[in-house]
Amino acid sequence: MEISKNKSEFQFSKPILKEAIFTVNSKYESILANVGVQNFQITAKQTNVQLADGYRTANVLVTVANRESVGLDDNTPYILRVSMAANFRLDSNSSEEEFKSLLKVNAPALVMSYIRPFVTQLTEQTDLETQYLPFLDFTRTGEK
Repeated sequence: MEISKNKSEFQFSKPILKEAIFTVNSKYESILANVGVQNFQITAKQTNVQLADGYRTANVLVTVANRESVGLDDNTPYILRVSMAANFRLDSNSSEEEFKSLLKVNAPALVMSYIRPFVTQLTEQTDLETQYLPFLDFTRTGEK
């Protein structure tokens, strides 16, 4: 496959780390605890959506966190929150609906691919279980 002939019109900038909080709870009793990825919350927000210079552009911020607050309690092995953002663009010949769909599904999936190894590297350096974030189906965002 030739990259120049198959390059997607949907492009993004280098993802930038916006926030990284990681604190291990020294009072947590269980060593090698399985925190479980089901306890993580993932949010994706689009900002600065605009049409300019022949492109539809937007910034997408994805945050992965194991708690809403950064406070520790006896049942919390650690606090982890990582946020990364990237700018996305698509040729203005595309529809607004197509761009919105790409921002809702593809953009967060792409940014998550940068967050995933970061979370693994942070947690594998502790005496708690290493966290491997799964691939997510962003087409089902908002479903219960």
